[in-house]
Amino acid sequence: MKKSKLICLLLALVLCLSLVACGGNNDSTNPPSGNDSTNPPSGNDGTNPPETGGQGETEPTDKYAWEQTWPDGQVITWLVLDQSASADYSRYMDLKAINMIEEMFHVDIQFEEIIGKKENKENYLLRLTEDPLPDVIGYNNEENYVGGIVGLYNDGLIIELNDIIESKMPHLQDIFAEHPQVAKDMSTNDGKYLYFQRINPLEQPGDYWSSTTTGLVMRQNWLDAVGLEVPTNMDEWYEVLTAFKTMDPNGNGQFDEIPFHTSGSGIMLFEGAYGFLSGIYIDPDTGKVDYGQRTQKYKAYLEEMNKWYTEGLLATDLAAGSADYEELVALDQVGSWKGSSNNNTKGYMDTLREMNPDEAVTPVPWPATADGTVYSERGVSSKQRGTVVITTDGAKDQAKLDAIATVMDYMFSEEGSTLLTWGEEGVSYTVNPDGTKSLTEEGAAQVEIPSGEVPQMYKLYGNVSGYLPSFGNFDVDLASRDEWYNNSAKVWADADFSLVYPSAIALTAEQTEELAKWTGNNTELDQYIADMKTKFITGEEPLSSFDTYVANLERMGIQNIVDIWQTALDAYNAK
Repeated sequence: MKKSKLICLLLALVLCLSLVACGGNNDSTNPPSGNDSTNPPSGNDGTNPPETGGQGETEPTDKYAWEQTWPDGQVITWLVLDQSASADYSRYMDLKAINMIEEMFHVDIQFEEIIGKKENKENYLLRLTEDPLPDVIGYNNEENYVGGIVGLYNDGLIIELNDIIESKMPHLQDIFAEHPQVAKDMSTNDGKYLYFQRINPLEQPGDYWSSTTTGLVMRQNWLDAVGLEVPTNMDEWYEVLTAFKTMDPNGNGQFDEIPFHTSGSGIMLFEGAYGFLSGIYIDPDTGKVDYGQRTQKYKAYLEEMNKWYTEGLLATDLAAGSADYEELVALDQVGSWKGSSNNNTKGYMDTLREMNPDEAVTPVPWPATADGTVYSERGVSSKQRGTVVITTDGAKDQAKLDAIATVMDYMFSEEGSTLLTWGEEGVSYTVNPDGTKSLTEEGAAQVEIPSGEVPQMYKLYGNVSGYLPSFGNFDVDLASRDEWYNNSAKVWADADFSLVYPSAIALTAEQTEELAKWTGNNTELDQYIADMKTKFITGEEPLSSFDTYVANLERMGIQNIVDIWQTALDAYNAK
């Protein structure tokens, strides 16, 4: 690590320490009061008695002060996923924020990267069988390990974090105290903390916008051609799609328009208009768990989709692939579809604009229910896919565990979180008069790195994934998007998210085992539901047989599945 670059930072820290010794007082926004092995610590970890002032008064203990109990250069091995890495290079090898954190805390963070887009899960599971385990694992643990994070704990691979949070992590304690919903979401039903993450507090508009990337889009050019406004409910959607079908909005003299393309399961985005979601969801009428595809609301939705299909308002192939869909959009034959506001589609939008400078695609709000409620079909949660866990091998040495906890707590501080996301003030970002942040020209500039990628410079600090813990600063995710993408996210985030089952809920090992009896590998049940959906929409199966279909679901154990998730929800609500 290039620690020689930051000698000036260490000198500044020494100055800060001398100020503390003269009666100064640190807070969570100041650099940590670290020390090296030749000098005694300048603060205490909250367990030592407070110092007494010259006038016989007791000075308050600085709860954010830390004590170095590990040797200089303490090695911390950290397994992460980097799908863009090669065998020779990963961005994690030289993250600016990590280099600075290493200097501050006298540690050596050594990343080990899981590479490959298709085989990374297999490599992750294989690595968990090897000895020793990395000290820290940052990965999509919940979805890739059988039993999720609780499974990792039950199998003896990771540790409970409650003790080190209480003794070594005051910044995270503050977060939990000030944001009880975050604490609730990150703990198990019996109160255990098993992972860290990049915490989204869901308190600023940008927290919602950055987490909302999918919704409905429509060609504004076509709306203008047929003289209609953006639809807001299902009746208006039907009116618009019918006009797209019958009024030649692309102006080529042919009635070749596809009013709505179903690629990417796009028609699922209309489910919220009927007050349900596919699979497990929270019924707004009862507040209880239900399974969307067995409800009368689902039947009403199928009736509308069947009407749209029969009248040619949907793509004729309900399973049309994304390549076909993109080609048809580029040929000006598709009027509306499932869109995305994240940067993965930026190139596609740019291609449309290059083909037609007047091209205008507008985000469409989620269609309202009959009573005017606008439900989002997509959930927003403080729970992230990427989670960070400490392994049992990482906890064998108490000094190393202290170092890991202290480093991670700094990452959760305001200073550390900003450093990991925005970078350095005056270098990669500036603070605006209203308190918001903006990238500098240098921070926004694209930089070519050895892997062949060209990320913006600010991402070379730490914002490469969710595999480094931090708090807030989710507005940075909007910094590199253009106006269209941000406006889309704002439209789609203006909704009620209560239909979505809380993603923070994790089943117990027993519940997971019981659920597997009924879902297996999601083969028979899911396949039957998918097949019947297509048949109902296309008319191959009349909706008069819907009750028979529901009876078959009951025989296949659908109520058992609902009961398991209801029990988990009840336990979550009782926390």
